[in-house]
Amino acid sequence: MDDERPAATREEIRMRAEAAGLGRVAEAVADLARPGLRLVAEDASRRAPDPGKALGEHPPLSEILRASRAAPGRTRLGGVPLVGEGFSWPRRARTRERYGDRIRAGTPLAFIAQVNLAEMPPADPSGGLRDLPRSGMLLFFCDEESLPYGHPEDSDAFSVVYLPLDPDDTRMRLADVPDGLVTFSDHGGQWGMPDVVVLEALPELALPGPYPDEVRAMDLSEAESDAYWHLAEELEREGAHLPADVAETPGPANYPPIHRLGGVPHEIQNPMQAECELARRGEDPHAPPYSRLEEEAKARWRLLLQVDSDDAAGMMWGDAGMLYYWIRDDDLAARRFDRAWCVMQCY
Repeated sequence: MDDERPAATREEIRMRAEAAGLGRVAEAVADLARPGLRLVAEDASRRAPDPGKALGEHPPLSEILRASRAAPGRTRLGGVPLVGEGFSWPRRARTRERYGDRIRAGTPLAFIAQVNLAEMPPADPSGGLRDLPRSGMLLFFCDEESLPYGHPEDSDAFSVVYLPLDPDDTRMRLADVPDGLVTFSDHGGQWGMPDVVVLEALPELALPGPYPDEVRAMDLSEAESDAYWHLAEELEREGAHLPADVAETPGPANYPPIHRLGGVPHEIQNPMQAECELARRGEDPHAPPYSRLEEEAKARWRLLLQVDSDDAAGMMWGDAGMLYYWIRDDDLAARRFDRAWCVMQCY
């Protein structure tokens, strides 16, 4: 990597909080910082947003397949995944109408990302993923057209697959592209398979958004809330490790995608742990009150992977939103990644 800036420490966050006008709660702010792994494009030129690139329509299929073959076992967004014997591409299970969309059973889910766990630095226990396996592959899928909003009916809109094999194992191969996944435009573009972006994992300390109870408990004034937001955003921008010339350019480049393994979610709307717990139980997570579950769910559920909208991959989740894959501690320890839950939030 051409820019080896280390992640901020808690002491640095405390000092920056004081300098930002948060002296009254500087210690509390520093204590809120949680470790995680920021996933950034290995090619630094692809880390910043490209406002000129149209989202949603991807490069020709031949280019994406070529890029997949060039990085078969790497941690990456898009392309086709590296799989083992007996792999079955996840598909929609039920035909129905959902938010005006016609969902058809058998429709293959889009492949979103794969994580080569051997490429990940050791997880800090306080980041929530202390039981993450140290080897194997995690594959993440989602329905690009009818995204999961957290309702129990969305249980077939996403999938997480764990393959315990080493990527160099001779039994591993790139998956065949299933029929019905990709549709083509009149001028050679395609939908259904995001572009390949090879990622590297960098340790970070990040601050949660303003919604969790521990942030609200600081009882921030309006000026303090603004200062807290600005500090959290600064840390997130620094975590992208943008090239210096790009980082100093005003505009969209200052808001790089926030892909993250573990750590704190960048919540766009509200905390999701109680929603995940209720949805997993088959209950409506949007029918209040569910405050009785918030503390219980917060103690159980951990962010597994956060995937932001990303120009380089041609990904757009709703209105510049994010996908959040969550998992319970007991399921993580048992490697039951099939029991993970996914929620999309957007602006």
